Amino acid sequence: GNNNNSTETTNSARGNQDNSTQGDGKEEMERCTMCPNGEPPAYPDRPLNFVESTNYTCQMWDILARGTEANTGGCAVFQTYASHCGCPNVHVACSMCPLGEAVPK
Repeated sequence: GNNNNSTETTNSARGNQDNSTQGDGKEEMERCTMCPNGEPPAYPDRPLNFVESTNYTCQMWDILARGTEANTGGCAVFQTYASHCGCPNVHVACSMCPLGEAVPK
């Protein structure tokens, strides 16, 4: 009796491990985050006025970002608002120099 129970437990545990390591693609997807390292935006209630018909806040935008896959064009769109939303450790990538100076060669 006892030996059978322990064997079943071992098998079911082993089965669970197989399922989690194989996955179905969804678990392996690296999630997009607006802020680096998945940190929340410093200004969650700051409005994003990029589309007049929406009332998105930084917090809502962050939640939407987490529904997309990292390193995709869609994710990049969310991340363009990281600086606006006060994400920590954001290095603003911009093609223009401050004060309208010429781009150094």
